[in-house]
Amino acid sequence: MIEFDIESPYDEATADAGLPFRIERNGKYYGTFTLRYVDSSKTKGQLEFKRVRAMYAKQLRTNQLDEYQAACAVLCHVYLTGWEGITAKGKEVPFSVETALAFFANENARWIALKLVELAADDSNFAPDEEFAAEDISKN
Repeated sequence: MIEFDIESPYDEATADAGLPFRIERNGKYYGTFTLRYVDSSKTKGQLEFKRVRAMYAKQLRTNQLDEYQAACAVLCHVYLTGWEGITAKGKEVPFSVETALAFFANENARWIALKLVELAADDSNFAPDEEFAAEDISKN
């Protein structure tokens, strides 16, 4: 087998560890979310997505999950590894997958979930070239 000299378009260590993305809109801070990149073209990534599909197989089969809820399931189980600045009644809420799913079920958090999916799915946010800082990208 020929081993070609093809570099990964992203830094694999950074992608696995994740990066913090500070989310702001109209001058208001909505939290910092740690996202990792999962390459769906590689076996490991395919297995992660398959695991989430299996967890929600019945809901998907019976149309109990809409497109947004399915995206949130992938976000919370695959991409999102932590957060800071998420509060309820003035107190910091610790991260867990279940809590994240509840947070993104809130109508006011929908745009945040969609932005995070967009950020996490873009391998250029995890590029080895530090030309762009993750915090700067998230503000766009």
